[in-house]
Amino acid sequence: MAENENSLNYSRPKKICICNQISEEQIVAAIKDGNNTLEKIKFSTKACTSCASCEPRVIEILKRELGNK
Repeated sequence: MAENENSLNYSRPKKICICNQISEEQIVAAIKDGNNTLEKIKFSTKACTSCASCEPRVIEILKRELGNK
């Protein structure tokens, strides 16, 4: 066996919404699809619709992706 065969580094998407298993990649894709408000992100991805503890992070991603610092 090759040395790195057992230690392959599979990168998992970073989960932003743990309750609904929504990754940062999914949120970014939703923004690129035109979901440019928190409400639209909630509707399209279901992020922030359970406990909402991820809402500040989703807002941060929205601002970053839309260029609003």
